[in-house]
Amino acid sequence: MNKKLYSVTAYRIDYNENTSKMKKDYSVFINAEIAGMYKFSDFIVYEEDGIFKELISGIQIPVMEEKIYLRPYDKIPEFPNAQAVIYNYDLIGNYPVFFFLNKVDEAHESVLPELREVDKESLDEYVSFLKNRYSGNDGNYQKNWTKFLQDNLLDELLNYGEILDNNGYSDEYIDEYLDKDGKVKKYNK
Repeated sequence: MNKKLYSVTAYRIDYNENTSKMKKDYSVFINAEIAGMYKFSDFIVYEEDGIFKELISGIQIPVMEEKIYLRPYDKIPEFPNAQAVIYNYDLIGNYPVFFFLNKVDEAHESVLPELREVDKESLDEYVSFLKNRYSGNDGNYQKNWTKFLQDNLLDELLNYGEILDNNGYSDEYIDEYLDKDGKVKKYNK
């Protein structure tokens, strides 16, 4: 295999904490910050066309891309060359399970580790673990692992969606975009 392989740690939202402040109009990153996160699993992934996929199953493992920009900030007359630091987090993928990756760091402030390439020993351990754990009666660890991973990612998505459906939109969003009946406001031009 000529692809570069990376070891990543994926995180999930902690649904055991208070999730009542999570809202539909908030990003996955904001909701994860509100409720907290904990480790979901370690994966070996490869990148294909800008998408990171788990080694054995080929399932996309979502990435929370961090981008840190410097922008001119002219609001302080005493410091005409001041710069504001802008943080941007975007989820690339379909599930609220993700690993972090810094894509841009103009301020040199990111605390995220670099992607770590996998050595042969770690790769062998990973594959051996999956073979031992997911071979089952049919001996097809790839199929069993893929199903297990798909099921767990889907469970995460369903839990996330259910909580957001129950919590609804933030008060700010409702004031800005919805009328008293909960329908989208019509704006006059």
